[in-house]
Amino acid sequence: MSSTQVDLRAVKPHNRESELSTALHRLPAGGALELISDVDPNLLRTQFTLPASIPITWGTHTQQDGAWHVRIVKNDAGGCCGGCACD
Repeated sequence: MSSTQVDLRAVKPHNRESELSTALHRLPAGGALELISDVDPNLLRTQFTLPASIPITWGTHTQQDGAWHVRIVKNDAGGCCGGCACD
């Protein structure tokens, strides 16, 4: 599984959605990224939309050292969210 980190703390607020969208488009199916932000990522999540052909799962977010961290997984296009043992 591929994993990457996207740190939005230094990205201007009006560019954050684009930065995250680009990272998710580049991520292979089954890949994950860790999003780091200086604001609650739920705010970005409510503004953020991707085509249905790019299914993602947002994990729970935690605050560490003044930054928010959330794991986002790009699901297999077959529809499995990866949250169960379906094989």
